[in-house]
Amino acid sequence: MQKKINCLLFSDFEIPSYKRIYRGVLLIDSANVEKYNFTTVSPYTKDTFINKKANIQKKYFKLFFKNHNFQYSFISRTERIIKLFFTLFKIRHLDFDIIYVGGSYLLPFAKFLKKTNSKIIINLCDFYSDLYVEYQMPFGKYLKNIIRCLEKKFLSYADFITVDTYAYKDLLVKNYNIKEEKCIVLPNGIDVKKFPYLKNKDKKILESYGFKEEDKVIFYGGDISHVDNIEMILEFANEYKTKNFKFLIIGKGNNKYLEKLKDYISKNNLKNNVVIEGFKPYDDLYKYISIADVCLAPFKITETTNVTESSKIITYLLSGKKILATRAKGVESLYGKYIYYLDKGDYTEFKDKLLKLLKKKITENEKEVIRNHGLKFDFNLIIKQELKLIEDITLGSKIKDYNLKI
Repeated sequence: MQKKINCLLFSDFEIPSYKRIYRGVLLIDSANVEKYNFTTVSPYTKDTFINKKANIQKKYFKLFFKNHNFQYSFISRTERIIKLFFTLFKIRHLDFDIIYVGGSYLLPFAKFLKKTNSKIIINLCDFYSDLYVEYQMPFGKYLKNIIRCLEKKFLSYADFITVDTYAYKDLLVKNYNIKEEKCIVLPNGIDVKKFPYLKNKDKKILESYGFKEEDKVIFYGGDISHVDNIEMILEFANEYKTKNFKFLIIGKGNNKYLEKLKDYISKNNLKNNVVIEGFKPYDDLYKYISIADVCLAPFKITETTNVTESSKIITYLLSGKKILATRAKGVESLYGKYIYYLDKGDYTEFKDKLLKLLKKKITENEKEVIRNHGLKFDFNLIIKQELKLIEDITLGSKIKDYNLKI
């Protein structure tokens, strides 16, 4: 009988959660119980993973925290990392074939746990030196270079690095001295079954916002921060508020920033034109996107946003929509000709291209082509590749990037 592959997944984020799509829990869900043992160390919510998948868990460690809005809190984030370390300290005697982490700042913990035959894999999605400044953390501009040096050092601890995009891999090879053979392109993907195609706009959603069938609806869904250029969207809404343009912005972000946006809406009398709401149930998101005539992702270019994927664009593709997004290297390497791009990223270009897209007609055949590209990001396909990656690493076989033809 073949020896089982013992895998440890750990993070200070919620890995085992059914409320949002994280690849960690999907990886465990899809794994063959005869091939794998998983140990997971992570914060979690009580109604999730522990009782549903205990049969494929070697052991399950729980971390309890009261503050769930920790991403923007330096103190709360530090608290989680400290508790994570002490939990991992308790299992330092266990032997793992694969140690899988979700952030470069956790790699020293992985090295601490590593045995002779262990392999460390990191799923790298962000540059924390970049995000530390973007999230306006304490002394950001002074600490950025120090954090960058630590990131480079920590990445040297990893045996393999999975990244979202081909552009991300290219950057790591050129600027971070990562060997090409240890860097693997593996997009995050989403559950495409939760995004059935709607030929027409969902009438109940239209009615719930007081929108009319003939209104031109501009949609944005995802994180809401100053990096996402929401102010530019509102400037357009204000300039054309006498037109039949309606704006639906769904997502969450820093409360202070959200209040700033809502103040702008109130001062410029845009309440009948612009709706900003929190995230909707994942299973219903496609209905909200269905009412859109154009979907937006006009984010600002930073080192992180230039090379990472934008999962909101996948949901737009699956809805067969016209999409206007920033021409970032990562986005273009994944979504290619299936979306329209902002090159300069200034308001004049945004306005001109959005007006043209609102006038542009799109056929059912064109919508189907757009959706078919979105289907390539089915997480079932990506998880299958990821499990093969783990097996290949364990056996010492050759590893390959995710095959995505644009």
